[in-house]
Amino acid sequence: MRFIAAFLIYVLSQLTYAYSNEYGHNHLMLLGHELLKQCGYSSIAHQYSVNDINTVVNGSTSVDYSVSPFSRYNRLFDWHFYKADQDSSSGLKKSRALFADRTFVDPWESLHNDYPNELNRTERLLLLGGYAHFIEDMANPAHVIPVFHMIGIKDGIDDFPSKYYQKPLNTVKFDDDICARFHEFDERVAKTKDKPNMKGKTNIIDTILHQAVRTTNQELTRVIPHCPSLTWNAFYTVSSSDEFWGGFYQQPLKTIKRYKNKRRANHTFKEKVVIGHEGVIHFSSNMECAFVKSSYQPFVDRLFENAIIYDAALLKHQVHRFAEES
Repeated sequence: MRFIAAFLIYVLSQLTYAYSNEYGHNHLMLLGHELLKQCGYSSIAHQYSVNDINTVVNGSTSVDYSVSPFSRYNRLFDWHFYKADQDSSSGLKKSRALFADRTFVDPWESLHNDYPNELNRTERLLLLGGYAHFIEDMANPAHVIPVFHMIGIKDGIDDFPSKYYQKPLNTVKFDDDICARFHEFDERVAKTKDKPNMKGKTNIIDTILHQAVRTTNQELTRVIPHCPSLTWNAFYTVSSSDEFWGGFYQQPLKTIKRYKNKRRANHTFKEKVVIGHEGVIHFSSNMECAFVKSSYQPFVDRLFENAIIYDAALLKHQVHRFAEES
């Protein structure tokens, strides 16, 4: 019943365009293109014009707004959560929830069918943006674990602006650290031998997707700087092998109420805790940590930077589809 109600709310949110990521998809590919320029790949970056990158961005943002049953994307029925399936051609699991698929396997496979055969440059750039959208989503732990969230059920990260929203795009300067992270990710993509698809070929875009998931999982094992006994995965619970959903951490809290019956005086309830929660969080009986908004900023920024890195890798490994026409 809970998921039926959630689904109905979700449908309403889509019809009113209420569920949109205002702090991500409209910036990421622009920054990914700039990262290529600043990290030693300007010759590749220049194979894409400004109009090309804007077209890719339009292709990415359109994924969240499409509800047409005849569209490649349908945000009502493809929920963009990740679950691996080693037996599928793309490595993605199909998981039904009423009329919807919790993952994005259908539009992903549609992109695989259409992108290689598309001759029109503009349409091909829009399709590349579709790939970028799903890959960018993998920078958010709630999409990877995965944990159900939508309008009214916040995950804490989708609406937490990174520092890159505090300055004009043309003033962003990437440091040596993020360039090194890009080179490491790109090298990993190049070396990884994913399972060939049904046509007997390895798809490098599948590799980027799954390596993005691996990177996000690694980020969750990083120590929380001001509470070194904790890692960021303390904010999540992982699902068992036979379940789809993980969860957000549920903090046990006690309230003292005046009841005539003293046995009912102490009442314990669970409070959902997500990235961005302010106050003291009790992770166990002997482990607690105090957070303010600024405590999360470096972690959120790093996840956002990873999404930029994923986009840069996508542009780099697909430049051969566009270079001869530029």
